[in-house]
Amino acid sequence: MNQWLCPESSTSNEESELIPVLSKKCVWNIVRVLLRSRSNIVNITALVNALRANYDYVAKCLRIMEKYGMIETAKIGRLRLVKLNTDNDIVAKMIELLSNDKSVSSSSL
Repeated sequence: MNQWLCPESSTSNEESELIPVLSKKCVWNIVRVLLRSRSNIVNITALVNALRANYDYVAKCLRIMEKYGMIETAKIGRLRLVKLNTDNDIVAKMIELLSNDKSVSSSSL
């Protein structure tokens, strides 16, 4: 069968699960913001402000990223901290792509 008509035959289940994650603009923007921070750790309020998005939207993207092990979260009282997991294969590839892309500026969120 033609792979254009039946894309699941040409990709594995694992790859097809990653497509929704990597196609989300918020995931890429969160990685950019976390990379710009000194320690790759940002509290969620600062992340919401940097992305100029609402809390629910950012929280939804963070849940997706956490599901795939792309980030780690910690709560200190009411403060929720988000840390980029640079050991994750997906994040490592994203960092590589972002660092190779000269057209991506730090102001293009």
